[in-house]
Amino acid sequence: MDIVFIEMITKKNKTLLICKDAGAANILKNYIEKKKIRCDFFLRSLLIKIFKKNKLKLIKSITDISNYNLIISGTSIDKFELKFIKKAKKLGIKSMVFLDHWSNYKS
Repeated sequence: MDIVFIEMITKKNKTLLICKDAGAANILKNYIEKKKIRCDFFLRSLLIKIFKKNKLKLIKSITDISNYNLIISGTSIDKFELKFIKKAKKLGIKSMVFLDHWSNYKS
C-alpha cells in the first residue's frame, strides 16, 4: 500500500463501505474498527447486525458515488460490488477490496 493511500484512509475523507455477504462484512467490520475509519454504509439489511457497534449512516440506494473519495468493499458471489468498483475506477475514486473467499477468483 502506498503512503498516499494510507493517508487517505486515516484522514477524514468521505468513505463508502459496500457489502452484501456476511463473510466480507465480518472482515470489513474488523478492518474499519482497527483503522478507526468513519464511513457511510450500503449494506444488505441482514448485515446491519454485524455493524451494530458502529455508528451507521445507512444509504438505502446509490445512484451517485462521485461525492466519495474511497470505496471499501468485499467480493460477493454475484459480483454486486463490482459495478461500484468499476464506476469508481471511471471516476478516479480509489477502491479497496477484501477477498473473503476464493470463488470466482482468476489467478
